[in-house]
Amino acid sequence: MYAKLCGNPHTSQRIDEAMLRIGTASFQALDIDGVDFKRWFQWEEDGIIPVEIDFRPMTPFNNAKLELATPRGTDITEIKTSK
Repeated sequence: MYAKLCGNPHTSQRIDEAMLRIGTASFQALDIDGVDFKRWFQWEEDGIIPVEIDFRPMTPFNNAKLELATPRGTDITEIKTSK
C-alpha cells in the first residue's frame, strides 16, 4: 500500500505498528518503507513523508481502515476505493 503521512513540520513522531481492518478481518503490516517501525523520525518542511506499507497478499477490497499505533495514540484513516 502506498500512502503519504502528514504531520506538523519540524516535529517528531514514531509509528510502532500498522493494521489494516477490512470488515471483521485484520491484517498486521509486515514492513514499512520511508520510516522504520518503533523509531522516531522528524517531519520535514512540507510535513509529508511518502511510505510503502507491506501486508501479506489479500483479495481486493472496497473499504478498509488503516490504523497506525503511535506513542501519542492511534491514527485511523478510512480507505474507500472508487470503481
